[in-house]
Amino acid sequence: MGDGTTPPASLDSGALAINEPSRILYLKTFRGSVAVPLDRMALEAADPNASDEVFVYRDSLIAESVILSGGGGANYRDDRIWRIFGVAPESLSSSGAPVQGLFEVNFPITIQSFRVRVLSGNGALQMKIYNWADTGLGTLVIEKDVDVSGAGGYIVYPNVSLDPGRYAAVLTGDSGITVETLVGIIPWLSDTQSHGFSMSEVHV
Repeated sequence: MGDGTTPPASLDSGALAINEPSRILYLKTFRGSVAVPLDRMALEAADPNASDEVFVYRDSLIAESVILSGGGGANYRDDRIWRIFGVAPESLSSSGAPVQGLFEVNFPITIQSFRVRVLSGNGALQMKIYNWADTGLGTLVIEKDVDVSGAGGYIVYPNVSLDPGRYAAVLTGDSGITVETLVGIIPWLSDTQSHGFSMSEVHV
């Protein structure tokens, strides 16, 4: 809550603050504090003539003009929306296997594909989904394996249906492989969750 004149001095990761007089919602993301007006149906574009085409600058080689796509990043572009259900993203990190994180499905879905982003290493990775039994891993729902040969995005197609419920996503594999991990929060857990792979789905 605020007096309508200034944004909050600081916010914890994942926290929200409402400035009632100015009708502004402030939230903290891994990109910093974001102000969202609450008295507008939609936010107008900063530049009505703006293009989705941008210049991507890489650590090596030359800059590249690309069209932005969901989850594209600066290393490669994705042609679909990737997500981890019920998890609010907080930051990106990296890790070797194993990586285990919980997620929640609120409606029946069919997961068409898994994606893991490998930062370095060679070998094999296994992407698994388990039922979560509150005290630990329950029954294995699906496992898909992928051979890794260097950095890049790797996609497999489990085509598995999930009912509403809580699940664990577990990435295992050979030592020496480093993957990008997404760190996020779930409302019913106090600890952050790290996920080694993301998912793309269709609603049932």
